Amino acid sequence: MKFFLMVLIAVSMLILGCATGKIIIPDIQNDFELHSDFDTVWSAVIESLVETPASIESVEKVSGLITTNFIMFFNSYAERLELDRLAEKPDYNFLAKWMKGRLKYNIFVKSISDTLTRIKITSYMEALVGGIAPGWEVVYSKGIVEDDLHKLIRSKL
Repeated sequence: MKFFLMVLIAVSMLILGCATGKIIIPDIQNDFELHSDFDTVWSAVIESLVETPASIESVEKVSGLITTNFIMFFNSYAERLELDRLAEKPDYNFLAKWMKGRLKYNIFVKSISDTLTRIKITSYMEALVGGIAPGWEVVYSKGIVEDDLHKLIRSKL
């Protein structure tokens, strides 16, 4: 009887560990209009990224796209509250052990007029879950990192 109960518990945990959680995708502000010309905003975006831990992966001024490499935004299980602050993650209840988080930016800069430029800051976030089925899971930004970068860019204008 004990053996049967142990097998039942093990199988249940295995099945629950492979289940996907409910995902909430927040509606965030990531489009910003800046009252400045394209070249000034472009320079402010580059200068702002240089001040962050994000290293620039590609710069395409003609298309207005700047992408960064991944940066870690938390590095250990002890820092996992940073994930809760910055992102919505799947609801895995007690089974998930969130170990690390990383993000990268895609920033699109577009001239609206001689004195108005729009930027769109999109962050792509992943979190490493440990446990029965470890791997990187997509998580969704709550808009905090986008707003922080926007404020940094605005301060350069």
